[in-house]
Amino acid sequence: MTLLQVAYAFASDTDGSNLLEHVKTIGELVEQEVLEDPFQYLDTFDWQLYTKGRVCMRRGVNQYTLSDFAGLDVREGIGPENAVPLAREFVSSPFAEELLSLVGIRALIPCVDVERKKHFFHLLNKDQKITLRLCLELHNCFCEGAVQETGGCIRLYGLRGYEKVYQRLRQIFIEKGLQERCGEDYLLQQALLGRKRRPLDYNSKFNVTLNDRDTIAEAARDIFLLLADDMSRNLPGIIQDWDSEFLHDFRVALRRSRSLLSSLKKMVSGDECSEMLDGLKAIGTATGPVRDLDVYLLEEEAYQALLPESLYQGLKAFFASLAARRDQEFEQLLRTLQSPEFNTFMSQWLDFLQNRFCSLTGGKGRQGCHSAAVKFIRKRFEKIIQLGEAIGAQSPDAELHNLRIECKKLRYLLEFYRSLFPEKAVDACIGQLKKLQDNLGTFNDLSVQQEMLATYRADLAPGSKKNMHIAAALGGLITHLQSDQQNVRKKFAKIYSNFATAEHKTLFQDMLDAPVVREKKGETK
Repeated sequence: MTLLQVAYAFASDTDGSNLLEHVKTIGELVEQEVLEDPFQYLDTFDWQLYTKGRVCMRRGVNQYTLSDFAGLDVREGIGPENAVPLAREFVSSPFAEELLSLVGIRALIPCVDVERKKHFFHLLNKDQKITLRLCLELHNCFCEGAVQETGGCIRLYGLRGYEKVYQRLRQIFIEKGLQERCGEDYLLQQALLGRKRRPLDYNSKFNVTLNDRDTIAEAARDIFLLLADDMSRNLPGIIQDWDSEFLHDFRVALRRSRSLLSSLKKMVSGDECSEMLDGLKAIGTATGPVRDLDVYLLEEEAYQALLPESLYQGLKAFFASLAARRDQEFEQLLRTLQSPEFNTFMSQWLDFLQNRFCSLTGGKGRQGCHSAAVKFIRKRFEKIIQLGEAIGAQSPDAELHNLRIECKKLRYLLEFYRSLFPEKAVDACIGQLKKLQDNLGTFNDLSVQQEMLATYRADLAPGSKKNMHIAAALGGLITHLQSDQQNVRKKFAKIYSNFATAEHKTLFQDMLDAPVVREKKGETK
């Protein structure tokens, strides 16, 4: 009966078979069987599984395993055969439900192909009794046809009554410098050594650490370059159409770039800044239709839940038409993103950032980034308070829309310059702002959805039975969305008043007045 377990990892420059010689010093080692276990590690582009302590492996074409890092909490399931599957493509099962809860709408992208060869042994004493079970694992990974050894591990399985043998071998391997760990997270890290990807190398959450000694121009350049990198890294996923979040993250980085450049354009001499803004805006316009349709297509289940079953037929036909339109828009988007004009602009944008942006900002751009950030944030916060105070129950929807835009700009500023302020204070301010943004964003989304549905219904050709079903379904949706929007509008006053309390204003002011903490050097400015 197995009592204890431990695993020891060794690197590719260690001969695993030689380690067995140390085992033979305390007993007879008898090989039982050899199993070959080829599989593929998969995860989302932003490492949703790894972040949550999980790994997914595919064996063959459609056999999937989901486990924790220790390989103990294991689920198995059958899934899609396509190279880059989506969780929603798995047949309904406990496996599929757990996978969907972990990765949502993100695709599972192959990370690396691994061949794991397992050699199983028994360690016998002089009476030929089994005192310990052992498994020697040798790992090879495959990349572009080349095989790379990535080491392996030795797993010990102690047996009741023979604990001393188990502990003795543990001591031997520790003395040989082996690491007492070999979870799936470690094996994945080893398999990815020397490759383009590594665990947690991408996160959709924006994060940049600025040097408070830099000028505002230098800090902005660093932010721009990070955002440009995000755009570049998401581009292949957009072109391959793996999942809708690649385009979403691309557009978020694009909007942040436009917002930051707009906030600094008065500092930049010449016409090049305006030209760059126009180029970024053009990309936003080109990517908008597909993103809009992606958002609507993701709402299909939510929309269905709003309607009686008698209207499902029309709703299904509506979404089928949206999917067909999305295919057409996607083809146009591909032509844009693969065009010489797009590639030329992206090269010009990088060249502008790397070689001319700082020099074109002149004297205003040489002010310290911390003091400039304080001015930007304070000005934007004060404008939000001014706009919010002017909104009443009878104010037109456009005023809420304007407030939403200003809140988004403030959110970007807080994210851009958060490393210059105390972390807890920034988080508290963002937390308060987010509640207001959620209300305004939901209000705007409901408005846009109603407008789209109404326009679509108005354009339907009369007389068709199919179109009559669609029109009925859209009418039902619009009624529900109008009701939801009214409820959201009613909540605005209370949410805004909570945001604009004296306590919260003080919170913002204290954050802006706080000294810069230089953690690396232990200085306080």
